[in-house]
Amino acid sequence: MSAAGCFRHFMRWWKVVGIVLCGLWFGDTAVRGESDPVAQLATRVAPAPQDANPKLVAALKIARSSLDALASIRDYEAIFVKRELLGKKLVTQRMFLKLREKPFSVYVRFLSPHKGREVIYVEGKNGGHLLAHGTGLEALAGTVRLHPTSRDALKDNRYPITMLGMTKMVRKIIEQWERELSDEDVQVKYYPNAKLGTVECIVLETTHQRQHPGARFYRTRLFIEKERKLPIRVEQYAFPRRARQKPMLVEEYTYMDIRTNVGLTDHDFETSNPAYDF
Repeated sequence: MSAAGCFRHFMRWWKVVGIVLCGLWFGDTAVRGESDPVAQLATRVAPAPQDANPKLVAALKIARSSLDALASIRDYEAIFVKRELLGKKLVTQRMFLKLREKPFSVYVRFLSPHKGREVIYVEGKNGGHLLAHGTGLEALAGTVRLHPTSRDALKDNRYPITMLGMTKMVRKIIEQWERELSDEDVQVKYYPNAKLGTVECIVLETTHQRQHPGARFYRTRLFIEKERKLPIRVEQYAFPRRARQKPMLVEEYTYMDIRTNVGLTDHDFETSNPAYDF
């Protein structure tokens, strides 16, 4: 695409964002009524159930545009930070990540904790297993083969390695919000001038006003980088157990220092790579 074409595409996207800004919940202020511009936008741009929440439809429009932005990205390197509630403990892991979309391939080197641990997974290779090695005493076991959904592979993880990546992360949020479209108690807020470190982003936030079987999380936040429209963080919070209690973070996934289309090859996902310690 030419520079002029890219600019036109970018401006069309931000025109949608500008319209959404007029109608989504902003801070503690809500705009209601049949003349709500978000409701008008929702009926124009996306097929939805007749009783769909118009503000959630508009949020979905932005989330899907972020998914569209990923379509041109073949691979990337990033620092991946995840915080997950495992049992009663919030566990933080920080790692260097290489990811290729097709065939889906992942290389991970842990930065903390377990510094030096490496994991490789390639769809359709190694009998469907991931390959991993530890450090210290763990290294005595050498390279181990684990099924991604095995108990050992999921010991310190809420999801298997096959769910890693920005594409699957934002798809999961889109699917969640699609299921919640007819849930009239979902409150939607929009923060157009947020920052994640020094990265300027917009934030879409949904909150359930009441707990019911279809609502897995009390609050969901999706962070989208302004410059490239990439989904760079998701936060999920549990329902408070008592009134006025602060919701507890259950899941947080962040992609930082992202370098896209770096030209990753099969060798980046092989244990024979001399840059690795397999």
